[in-house]
Amino acid sequence: MDSNTTPKAVVPAQQGSGGSGLPPGFHEMIDDLKAIVRGAHVRAQLKVNTEMLQMYWSIGRTILERQRGEKWGTKVVDRIATELRTEFPNQWGFSTRNLQYMQQLARIRGEQFAQQAAAQLPWGHLQLLMDKCKTRFERDFYAQHAVHHGWSRDHLGSMVHNDLHLAEGAAANNFDVTLPAGSDAVRRALRAARLLRLGRRRPGP
Repeated sequence: MDSNTTPKAVVPAQQGSGGSGLPPGFHEMIDDLKAIVRGAHVRAQLKVNTEMLQMYWSIGRTILERQRGEKWGTKVVDRIATELRTEFPNQWGFSTRNLQYMQQLARIRGEQFAQQAAAQLPWGHLQLLMDKCKTRFERDFYAQHAVHHGWSRDHLGSMVHNDLHLAEGAAANNFDVTLPAGSDAVRRALRAARLLRLGRRRPGP
């Protein structure tokens, strides 16, 4: 036998069930623990998305308040966009058009925005709702349904185009509004959260 041969360590997880010394149901418990960790990661990143939207709302409100008090127009907004992009060169979202959306968001959503269903949605979903919905009722109706069902942006646009709120003929539902795990809306929100956390740009406004 070669004295220089180093015995390989045995990893417990690779052993068979017989003689492993592990209690019954051990691997099922590991699966449960992994699910707990993954769920916490998803919730944490969705919270980052909500914080980003709250930041957009706060930026929009600040601009609106100064605009009303000082009566300046789009050229100043252009300069704000330039200043923010210069200060945060790796962060997307500070185009002039996006700042206008932020102002619109602050105009149509009150102080409790972070507690509303819309605050769980990706930014692109909110832009669509601001573009396509004429009333607060419509925006709330589609935001709640988009969150509850985890609609993609395209599917949300289709539902708005087909006037789902008229077809159902009812007020916005009060069902539990939590994005379903694995839905397209969750994937987009998580992607936005990762980009924000990493300070990366993305295509678009």
